[in-house]
Amino acid sequence: MFDLEIYEIVFIAFFAIAFVFGFFAQQKQFCFSGSLKDYIQIKSTKRAASVVMAMIVAIISTQIFASIFDIDLSSSSYFKSNINYFAIIIGGVLFGAGMMIADGCSSRSIVKFSQGDANALVTLLFIAIFAFASTKGFLFVLVNGFINNQFMIDISSNLSNFTLNIYFVLVILVLILAYFVKKVKRVFSLYDGVIIGFLVGLSWFISGYIGDESIEKEIQVQALSYVFPSAKTLEFFTFFEITELSIGVCIVLGAIFGAYFSTFFNKNIVLDALQKSILIN
Repeated sequence: MFDLEIYEIVFIAFFAIAFVFGFFAQQKQFCFSGSLKDYIQIKSTKRAASVVMAMIVAIISTQIFASIFDIDLSSSSYFKSNINYFAIIIGGVLFGAGMMIADGCSSRSIVKFSQGDANALVTLLFIAIFAFASTKGFLFVLVNGFINNQFMIDISSNLSNFTLNIYFVLVILVLILAYFVKKVKRVFSLYDGVIIGFLVGLSWFISGYIGDESIEKEIQVQALSYVFPSAKTLEFFTFFEITELSIGVCIVLGAIFGAYFSTFFNKNIVLDALQKSILIN
């Protein structure tokens, strides 16, 4: 009945994964920057514990999928032969500062927009515009020149022999989680972190194993991300060419619909919307 190409199956699968992500991210207000703010301002570790749990499950599930199905994770864009660590550090600092100023990263802005927050839409549009400008637009020459600066790459190459054992990382994360949780029974309330972490591993499986069989369209090995996909979504709706439909577009649209659908089951969001409508009227 449905004679789908493999890449179409991958697109649908990523839409479904992002839909589930959006649903639970909205239900539990899952947010990395929000978890930092909660801990710094009110010493709450509730959201931080969920984020750390997501990291733990994402690492474990990704390694299990990669091991069982022989997925070559090194073919993803996260692996490069010539890495400029200075670009990574500076980019991370700018991204972190932007998250705090905008009260959330791109995924959080998607969730807030789905809840009816107009400010989040503005944030999301600027993220998409400048992500596009940095990869294909007027900022490309500047950004690309900095990333591929040979002097900084040569210095960074001195760290190429340094590797961080994955088990060591897991132990550190488990210790942090234990500090945040303190009581064992609280672990069971972190189901959003478990689900979101597993979705990361599942996305690697979908793109790296199922997508590897695609002949009609090349599927890049990737997981859930929302910055560059926001730019791809903007490009898709700007030119509205079906050939521009990609995993990134499916991820953004899936998260929007998932978060929006979740609002119907979140009493706090419904009450806030009713209060705002009463105040306006």
